[in-house]
Amino acid sequence: SEQETFSTLAARFDLKLPPEVLIQEKEIILLELLKREMKVFPGAENLSETFGLSARLALVTSTRRLLTEWMLRHLGWAKHFEVIVTADDVAKHKPSPDPYLTALEGMHVSANFALAVEDSPRGIESAQAAGLLTVALAQSFPPEKLSRADIVLPDLSAFAVMWDKARSKRFANGLKGNPL
Repeated sequence: SEQETFSTLAARFDLKLPPEVLIQEKEIILLELLKREMKVFPGAENLSETFGLSARLALVTSTRRLLTEWMLRHLGWAKHFEVIVTADDVAKHKPSPDPYLTALEGMHVSANFALAVEDSPRGIESAQAAGLLTVALAQSFPPEKLSRADIVLPDLSAFAVMWDKARSKRFANGLKGNPL
């Protein structure tokens, strides 16, 4: 955990600040960097268009709530997510299933009716342990590192194409709503 990491660093380098203060300082520095350098993955700028108005979305992230909320506000995406689960919301983080189980519980949805879109091996492991179908986006890791996912795509733009095709097939067959 972040607490353990900063406790170890404080001990190793004989730092006088408690881990909680070091974590807060790290977040302040990271926020400043994000303000200057943040870029979104290809396809992410059209998030609402990708999923359509009827898709229910949850965000499950290993990032702490302060940074997550800042990024969502900055990008104008907060309104898209019905449930947001951050590192601050669960005792066990990815690869534990707890973050995804918490999101499913918050949405009152069974894993059989949900899909996880992930970009890391730990996230894939977490989602699969919670029983979700997983789509990996090879944006942060090479595809071979994400091979445990049910589907591996190059990026969110490719996912948007796949999602749109699935929705089109459903409508062509007289079914309403999104693929899941």
